[in-house]
Amino acid sequence: MDHASARNIATRYLEGRTLVELYDAVLLPALMLAEQDKNKGSLDAVRTTYLYQSITEVMAEHGDSKDVWPESLRKSAQRASQYRGCPIVCVAAHDEADELAAMMVAQLLERAGRHTMVLAPSALTEEILERLGKDGDTSTLLSALPPFAFAHARGLCQQIREHMPKNRLVVGLWCAEGDLDDLRSRFGKSRPTAIVVNLQQALLQLLECRTPRSV
Repeated sequence: MDHASARNIATRYLEGRTLVELYDAVLLPALMLAEQDKNKGSLDAVRTTYLYQSITEVMAEHGDSKDVWPESLRKSAQRASQYRGCPIVCVAAHDEADELAAMMVAQLLERAGRHTMVLAPSALTEEILERLGKDGDTSTLLSALPPFAFAHARGLCQQIREHMPKNRLVVGLWCAEGDLDDLRSRFGKSRPTAIVVNLQQALLQLLECRTPRSV
């Protein structure tokens, strides 16, 4: 329950590291652990809210960090702005933790010049889905944290695929373990274009996406 210490941890971690690495190695695992503890009943609402606020503050404070990209993403980030006409919608699968992870991806994509939008699950109405489905250049990232990541993501995948059957759909099953092709096959007919388990993988899929890729 100490915002100052949380900010100091982030600041020290960024010494010699990139913003993407901070999000992948510190913030995303913190969200995952909080979700697990919350669902076990060992993390109350006050501490959960505090953690979410701390992560939001760290993102706001360090979002304009000078060193953003690890070497694996540097070239893709440099080329990304030429595809800004193809929007990317980042959708939270269930709750605020999923939304925070989606905001991390969106913030990083914006730093590379991509146009993005973040939607809470309640905002993914039939009307919105119909509007998104009319734009064949729109790509979607679905953000889902354990312990119920797959169940929440699978239901939303079905909804999205009904309206956007051929658009690029990337599902972030953050911190998930196992074979990615096997995880993807478990979605059945609504399977996404790709499954990713960390932000670096998500950004590799999205930074340079310019046209939809059917499944």
